[in-house]
Amino acid sequence: MSVQPTSLEAYQYKIEPYLTEKQQAVLLIFKDHPNRTFTNAELAKKIGWPINNVTPRTLELRQMCMIHRVTRRTCKETKNNAYAMELLP
Repeated sequence: MSVQPTSLEAYQYKIEPYLTEKQQAVLLIFKDHPNRTFTNAELAKKIGWPINNVTPRTLELRQMCMIHRVTRRTCKETKNNAYAMELLP
């Protein structure tokens, strides 16, 4: 079953006020760079947090359909293969 983009946008608009401060901080990085993808390590570096504070937030945001995994690529921070995520349209 697919969800219409307008329905997804309405859902995201409704849920956003209920996000925690940390979830909002991670989401803000994606909103400030809408055409970029980020790995967890890249997000951690950009926000200045340990990766173990970022990874659970990206999982929560993915479960809420705010962001999604796009591809697996070389992380600019760790130089290892990692999933890159982006803001859902």
